[in-house]
Amino acid sequence: MSLHSCLSLSEKNQKNVGISEREVINYPQEPIVGETIDLATFYIGNEVFAFTAHDVLEAVDVSLLNYLPGVKSYILGSVIYSDNSPNGHGEHVPIIVIDGKILTQTKPVQNNREKLTGEIIVVRTKKGLIGLLVDALDAIPTFEKGQMRKLSELLRSDGGYIKALVNIQDSSVPGKMLVVLDQDLILSAVRKEQPVMDLEY
Repeated sequence: MSLHSCLSLSEKNQKNVGISEREVINYPQEPIVGETIDLATFYIGNEVFAFTAHDVLEAVDVSLLNYLPGVKSYILGSVIYSDNSPNGHGEHVPIIVIDGKILTQTKPVQNNREKLTGEIIVVRTKKGLIGLLVDALDAIPTFEKGQMRKLSELLRSDGGYIKALVNIQDSSVPGKMLVVLDQDLILSAVRKEQPVMDLEY
């Protein structure tokens, strides 16, 4: 299912979930002047994160997750991704699914797989495709590229999984910066903890 389709379903589901404590961001409204970039935003816990929308292929239902024995705590399993893109070949590719809680240093949920909820975001990395389990999808807002601030090389080594920060002028949190994640840094961190699996595709 496409990310746009899952977003509309997610909005309905959020009404049934206690989300009053979640960050609320009022994204820029059109018209937007200058060069733009689309971001795919989502929740992990009560916090909003984003990937560049160009790198996100789709959202997959968590019920399609397959268990993998012997993997480390932040690898939840795998899903089969069907590449139906114009450049794809209709292949069915198994991809690993990483627990998004690695981003918030929250205890992983590997021992409660039957209770897993949320959506799996399929995203491109330089090594291939990965899945990231998130609590809920949010939106695909458009920003001016001038609002996006990439981390300097000096900070990148200590910046966790951050690719860039986006200045949000109007949100429920004063001075809010939207964190744009670097999926390659996420994969790199998991690989260091995960010698069992060959993640080269």
